[in-house]
Amino acid sequence: MKNYYSFNTVIILFIFSIFFFSCSSDDGGEGGGSSNSPQSITLSSNFTSETASVNEIINFTVKGNDGKDYTSQSTIYLDGEAISGKSHKFTEGGSHSFTAKMDKLTSNVISITVENTGEVAQPDAITLSSNMGSSNVNVNEEVTFQVLGDNGIEYTSLSTIMVNGEPIKGNKHTFNEGGDHEIKAVYENLNSNALNFKVTSSNYITINRNKALKGQEVNFEFFGSDGEKATTNATFFVNGSAISGNTFSTQTTGVYEVIAKTDSGEETEAKGFEVFTPVRKALFEDYTGTWCGWCPRVTNAILLIKEQTNDIVVVAVHYQDDMMKDESEVLVDHFEILRFPHARLNRTHVLEYPEDGEEQLEQVLDVAGTESLYSFAINTTLNNDLLDIEVKMISAVDIPANYKLVVYVLQNGVIFPQENYLNNDSSSRWYQAGYPIPNFVHDEVLEVSLTNVLGDSLGAVSAFEEVTFEYGPVDLSSYVYNTPKNSYNPNNFEVAVFLTKEDNTALNAQHVTAGHSVNFE
Repeated sequence: MKNYYSFNTVIILFIFSIFFFSCSSDDGGEGGGSSNSPQSITLSSNFTSETASVNEIINFTVKGNDGKDYTSQSTIYLDGEAISGKSHKFTEGGSHSFTAKMDKLTSNVISITVENTGEVAQPDAITLSSNMGSSNVNVNEEVTFQVLGDNGIEYTSLSTIMVNGEPIKGNKHTFNEGGDHEIKAVYENLNSNALNFKVTSSNYITINRNKALKGQEVNFEFFGSDGEKATTNATFFVNGSAISGNTFSTQTTGVYEVIAKTDSGEETEAKGFEVFTPVRKALFEDYTGTWCGWCPRVTNAILLIKEQTNDIVVVAVHYQDDMMKDESEVLVDHFEILRFPHARLNRTHVLEYPEDGEEQLEQVLDVAGTESLYSFAINTTLNNDLLDIEVKMISAVDIPANYKLVVYVLQNGVIFPQENYLNNDSSSRWYQAGYPIPNFVHDEVLEVSLTNVLGDSLGAVSAFEEVTFEYGPVDLSSYVYNTPKNSYNPNNFEVAVFLTKEDNTALNAQHVTAGHSVNFE
């Protein structure tokens, strides 16, 4: 006999009628906007109040009424004067107004009163880093720099980058001559560490991507010692075999090396790239609640699956407990979930009782790690409590316009007591663990959806077209559970991304810990 926790029928009808009326606007907005540009823009910041302290830094985000992020395309104005970058440090007390402008659009006004008391602690040291994986750089190659204080705050936009003792504009620099170069950063009276780059002035090649799908073109360019492009004067060799022109594609996965040779016999250093087949990660959604005594059975299923594969992305949707979010209500309503526990594979396939049975586990493992047509790369930047997310997606086939992208922020390590009807089951992982289990650790808790909870429509995407989506900044400190057992740690958060068909079936998924990145795989 199946063991379920069921709601009273009358309560279900009442709750679901509430959901029907309160969530209809979200459901209707599932597809996202269809216009090419916003009709209005909204300026927001990382501040939760209208007051600030001297030395405090405010970071801005600009979003359109279509839900898209337009921060990089906008200019921020302080008291009517344009500022450099998208952040500002308050150096003295007073009242200030901020607005954003993009093309002919002007945002709302953010008013901040800066108080002279309670100054934010200045950093004692700053660290300069770059996006380069080594100290070797080619002529005409662009390098991006970042400055981070030992207080966890980023100071890039407020620092001056010095190349060989000379200040540059912004935090990007292209080396136009060979030799040794030293880069430092200066913030007020603080000097950073030095980065030393050796810029190659000999012949070299560039590759437009370091990972390519089977059948996807990889483009090579050849540059002479003067830094000028001279692709037509070189012959390219991939794994020792000459190719025609400067593009290469193959249906064979593996690691490849390319070099270029000139007519005069000069040869460049080799550069590597990989041709890969995407791996499918199974999406496992756990509809749960701390009141649900049979729900630890699904947690057991998740733990058993994780013991056998890393190709799984878990989302825990909490309902009617302290971890429930608005998104949880929308999902429970949309998928008409009446009984708990409830587990789903790739969003639309229900895993029947017992969810931790051998047959059910095999259903998940049969999907996890198989070949896919779709792949994600996720880059995240964690600046103190603020998380910025960049999602890249590529496909081996054309993606229909009605396919959807879903992006969630999850939290691990949340502690709440968990009802446990398996306490007296000697075959259970949770035997004699408590009734309830007092310090049950809840992982992959759904905190917020950065897209429509059922996904944003992508629009048509061509095969091999790499598309990029940006989200944030997300203030992770907004998702704090104020109980003695829980403490806030931004490193406990992760980002989950998945692609679905119009009927919500998930085709592939990916996840990464906040502050980290994962490449296409």
